[in-house]
This record gives sequence, structure tokens and C-alpha cells, in this order.
Amino acid sequence: MFKYILKFFRSAIKSNPERIKLQFDQEVLKAFLFLVREYKFRVTLITPTLVKYESTYLIINVYHGRMSYELGIETIRKGDFPESREQGFTLDELVALLGSQEDCYFQVSTQKGVHLFVPKLAALFRKYAEQILKTYDSKIFDKLWEQRLYFRKKFAEEVELRHVREKAQDAWNKKDYLKIVILYNPIKHLLSQVELKKLEYAEKKTKT
Repeated sequence: MFKYILKFFRSAIKSNPERIKLQFDQEVLKAFLFLVREYKFRVTLITPTLVKYESTYLIINVYHGRMSYELGIETIRKGDFPESREQGFTLDELVALLGSQEDCYFQVSTQKGVHLFVPKLAALFRKYAEQILKTYDSKIFDKLWEQRLYFRKKFAEEVELRHVREKAQDAWNKKDYLKIVILYNPIKHLLSQVELKKLEYAEKKTKT
């Protein structure tokens, strides 16, 4: 059955012979068969690095990074939703939402590695995505989107903080207290206790 499906899909694409040898698509079709049998998904695309499943409400992409060789899954909610216009939600995001710290990162570049870790990836997805697959709980997707926005904001703040800290340290070394006040005040809520004391000291100096 799998050989027939693979032959049908591969006849329509130009495949990389080296990636075909890894048999990623074959392993995915076996390990994720539960999506078809239990949850009525259809296989809509097969390449040596991507297998795509679709249901009425969802798209699930199981992929093997072309450059990174990372094994991963993204789940996309069909319809006009913010996340549907960019990449789908990863397994890592779903695991984080459910409060687990289980490791979902697998990077494999050999047939043996693919054979070993694709079933593990499928088991993790089955475990953490059960509620989405069984009931299509749209509220989970809303929470996933909120979580993504939160982490984006947090990442942007961390990048800004690193940038400001570099400039503030230079200003501190030069005793440029006015610059320290200008740099630190907009991100006062992100400062450490040491930095808050530096800001307090710098404010006193600028008033004298």
C-alpha cells in the first residue's frame, strides 16, 4: 500500500536521491497511520522531506528539514486565522502550552536515525495533540496564538535589553549619567536590582 502511494506522489516531483534513501516518507506513513485510521485525515502530499495530512479543520505537516535535518511537526488551523497566514504551531509550542518540558527535538541524517526517531515523534504528537485531534478544540489554538505572541514580545524585550545594557555600560564607564537615565528609563520594569540602583544614582547625579 505504502509503495503504491509513494510511487503515485513521487512521479509528480523531482526528488533528491540522497534524501529518498533515508526513507523518511515511508517511516512517516507507518508511524502516523493513526491520523488516517482514527482521525480520518487524508494524505495530500508526499515528498522525501514532507508528508502532509488534511482533515476538515486541520493541516498537519510532518517534515524533515532540508538543510537542518530536524524532524518536526506543524499543525495549521484551516480558515482565516492569524497563524494560518504564517507557519503552523510546532510540537514544541503545544508541549509548552500544556506545561511539559519534554524534549521534542530530533536531528537525524541517517536512515537508522529516521527509523528510530520518526516513531518517537509520532508518539509525542499523539500524546500532546490528543485533545485537538479528538475534538478540534479551537480554544487551544487561541491559547497557542497568545503564547506565541507572548514569547515574541519576551524575545524582543530580551534583544532590546541586551542592546541597552551594552550602551549603558559604556555610558557608566564614561560617567555619562544623563545617557544612562535616557537608556534605562523606558525599560525600567526590565532592569535588575543593580541596574535600578545605577539608574537611581545617575538620576541624582543629573539633578545636582
